[in-house]
Amino acid sequence: MKTVLMTLLILISLNIGATTSLMVGTIQFPHSIKTIPMVRVYSCGKKIPFQLCEADNEAKQFMFRVPQLIKQTRFCVLVTQEVHFAAHASKDQTRKNNTIDYLKVIPGQPYKFYELALTNTLDEHDKTIPTWAIKNRALDPHTGKIPDEAIIICYDPNCIATLSGGSAFEFPTITLKPDLIALLGSEVELQNLSNKLLLSAIDSDTVHATITPKYQQKISPKSAMTLVAPVS
Repeated sequence: MKTVLMTLLILISLNIGATTSLMVGTIQFPHSIKTIPMVRVYSCGKKIPFQLCEADNEAKQFMFRVPQLIKQTRFCVLVTQEVHFAAHASKDQTRKNNTIDYLKVIPGQPYKFYELALTNTLDEHDKTIPTWAIKNRALDPHTGKIPDEAIIICYDPNCIATLSGGSAFEFPTITLKPDLIALLGSEVELQNLSNKLLLSAIDSDTVHATITPKYQQKISPKSAMTLVAPVS
């Protein structure tokens, strides 16, 4: 049912605009966790609203959906706890400039930065299947500048175990460490960390545009679900 729901969301977004569709991202939490927290995600300078996200306590997954340009096959994903800003240089050094030049991570700030490329490979039956090439990258060590087109996931990068899988409509799954609760001390500590990161993201929210969602109902004769897709 979940796969069908994701596919319908993608089809709806295709109907909304000719230039964008939806890509689905998944963060897989350990199965020992009872309540999956919400996670703040940004994409290309926009805040992904929680209407486009889902915390699935049964599957132990947090899923988010981001706009994708048609035929776009390369993405960059940054996982870090906080986003900082570099102010635009001002000619008058005595005045504070509030114009943001770019987003960045500060020196010593933990992060993981991935380059994802969707390619086609042949399986054992010579059938073409989409696969993801995943490369670890580094930001500029001097500026810490985050690329404008980056998908930013505000979470602790030290919690990540692997990235794997994916399809033409889904990013590789970000799997967190199976002993995450033991590393943090308890599930209460995990929830506290997640809440802290959401609060920290409030400042970042103010400089990110918000995707305006559009609601569509009655996706099939057997369902009266309300689906949400971004307006292009």
